[in-house]
Amino acid sequence: MSGQSRHRLVALDGIRGVAALVVLLFHMQLPIPAQFDRGYLMVDLFFMLSGFVLTLSAEPRLRGGWPG
Repeated sequence: MSGQSRHRLVALDGIRGVAALVVLLFHMQLPIPAQFDRGYLMVDLFFMLSGFVLTLSAEPRLRGGWPG
Protein backbone atom coordinates (compact mmCIF):
# COMPACT_ATOMS: atom_id res chain seq x y z
CA MET A 1 0.00 0.00 0.00
CA SER A 2 1.27 3.46 -0.75
CA GLY A 3 1.82 6.05 1.96
CA GLN A 4 -1.15 8.02 0.72
CA SER A 5 -3.48 5.04 1.17
CA ARG A 6 -2.25 4.47 4.71
CA HIS A 7 -2.81 8.13 5.57
CA ARG A 8 -6.32 7.84 4.19
CA LEU A 9 -7.04 4.81 6.36
CA VAL A 10 -5.80 6.64 9.45
CA ALA A 11 -8.26 9.43 8.71
CA LEU A 12 -11.09 6.93 8.28
CA ASP A 13 -10.11 5.26 11.55
CA GLY A 14 -10.33 8.66 13.22
CA ILE A 15 -13.81 9.26 11.82
CA ARG A 16 -14.85 5.79 12.99
CA GLY A 17 -13.54 6.62 16.47
CA VAL A 18 -15.51 9.86 16.60
CA ALA A 19 -18.64 8.02 15.45
CA ALA A 20 -18.14 5.44 18.22
CA LEU A 21 -17.75 8.19 20.83
CA VAL A 22 -20.91 9.94 19.66
CA VAL A 23 -22.83 6.66 19.97
CA LEU A 24 -21.39 6.16 23.46
CA LEU A 25 -22.45 9.66 24.54
CA PHE A 26 -25.87 9.13 22.98
CA HIS A 27 -26.38 5.95 25.03
CA MET A 28 -25.21 7.59 28.25
CA GLN A 29 -28.26 9.85 27.96
CA LEU A 30 -26.34 12.95 28.92
CA PRO A 31 -27.72 16.37 28.10
CA ILE A 32 -26.23 16.77 24.64
CA PRO A 33 -26.40 19.56 22.08
CA ALA A 34 -29.12 19.39 19.43
CA GLN A 35 -26.54 18.42 16.78
CA PHE A 36 -26.26 14.99 18.43
CA ASP A 37 -29.99 14.25 18.77
CA ARG A 38 -29.64 11.63 16.06
CA GLY A 39 -26.45 10.10 17.38
CA TYR A 40 -27.78 6.64 16.65
CA LEU A 41 -27.10 7.31 12.96
CA MET A 42 -23.39 7.20 13.75
CA VAL A 43 -23.78 3.42 14.08
CA ASP A 44 -24.55 3.26 10.37
CA LEU A 45 -21.61 5.53 9.56
CA PHE A 46 -19.30 3.38 11.68
CA PHE A 47 -20.32 0.17 9.95
CA MET A 48 -20.16 1.69 6.46
CA LEU A 49 -16.63 2.96 7.07
CA SER A 50 -15.62 -0.36 8.63
CA GLY A 51 -16.79 -2.21 5.54
CA PHE A 52 -14.84 0.17 3.33
CA VAL A 53 -11.65 -0.26 5.39
CA LEU A 54 -12.00 -4.06 5.46
CA THR A 55 -12.61 -4.16 1.71
CA LEU A 56 -9.46 -2.17 1.02
CA SER A 57 -7.39 -4.48 3.20
CA ALA A 58 -8.87 -7.74 1.85
CA GLU A 59 -9.04 -6.88 -1.85
CA PRO A 60 -5.35 -7.44 -2.67
CA ARG A 61 -5.45 -10.87 -1.02
CA LEU A 62 -8.62 -11.79 -2.90
CA ARG A 63 -7.06 -10.79 -6.22
CA GLY A 64 -4.01 -12.97 -5.56
CA GLY A 65 -5.94 -15.99 -4.34
CA TRP A 66 -7.48 -16.15 -0.89
CA PRO A 67 -4.81 -17.76 1.35
CA GLY A 68 -2.16 -15.12 1.12
